[in-house]
Amino acid sequence: MIFFRFLICCLFAIPFSSIEAANSSENINFASDSSRIHLAAEQLARSQLVSGFYPYDFNFANGEVTPMSNIQGINLVRQTGVAFALAEYLKYFNNVSVKTSLEQFLTNSSNRSLPISKGYIQSILERSGFYYHWHIVKKLRKPLYVFGLLFDDTGYGRVVSVEEDYERAWPGATALTLSAAIKYFSITGDTRFNEMIQRWKDGLIALNVPERGFREAPHYLTESDYVNGEAWLALAEYSAVFSEDKDTQKFLIELEDYLFKLYGDGSRRQFFHWGMMAATVRANEVSDSRLDDFIHQLTKSYIDSKEGEELPTDNSCAAVEGLASYVSY
Repeated sequence: MIFFRFLICCLFAIPFSSIEAANSSENINFASDSSRIHLAAEQLARSQLVSGFYPYDFNFANGEVTPMSNIQGINLVRQTGVAFALAEYLKYFNNVSVKTSLEQFLTNSSNRSLPISKGYIQSILERSGFYYHWHIVKKLRKPLYVFGLLFDDTGYGRVVSVEEDYERAWPGATALTLSAAIKYFSITGDTRFNEMIQRWKDGLIALNVPERGFREAPHYLTESDYVNGEAWLALAEYSAVFSEDKDTQKFLIELEDYLFKLYGDGSRRQFFHWGMMAATVRANEVSDSRLDDFIHQLTKSYIDSKEGEELPTDNSCAAVEGLASYVSY
């Protein structure tokens, strides 16, 4: 079985950044690139399953795909990554089949979303600083989870999940779904997912620990560099489109105080891709010299840290897309 769907997504996502950054036929062969982009996007749309998911593996010997009825949390994130890329595609190309595919994915994601909020005692523990020291209290994770002190399974917020399972409701999947829905609304003006946009936004914020980042899953205490970057990007895009939401703008400023301190030295490579995209979105929307300083420092540190360490087999998606965001900025 060959894992290739998400790699295709990465391949056709790269030229989008090139188109926006270069904006010149001197730097890209647009006809050639656009042909490859169309082929990849249309293949993804054609292969979509009734569930709204996209086949993850493909057996070239018999033409069969792996069933997607019971995927893990990490694979749900990759599924939503495909939707994120298709939404990005629609920013540049009007394609009915891709638009329909994205609508089906967002509809099914809405139906699979679970309620989430912060409980009263949880909020007290968070404000007390108890959750700041997850490396010390991580042995208490399971009891906290069992007694409902890591999240409340009620409320307005929503997280995208699989099989109504909070342990597979990874915040990265909610973040990328939120981003795809925001792009869809911005491109089409169709408001059918706007209520879910608000709910997914609240779901992400429910998984933030005040003065810290985002927990990597509802049943975990730990943070994730990926989730911090993906959630920051989704909320940055949300704030850019729904600028009247002053509470989210305030939340972002407080979140960024923490992210700038944690990631400013560029040592955490898993943050670079999503973090750079988020920072440039924010820098294009708000006037804050800290964002400019962060973008330049993060890029310099990332490049310096990779010198002499590249291997021919390394996946360059994160580096290319992160650096393309810097160029376009």
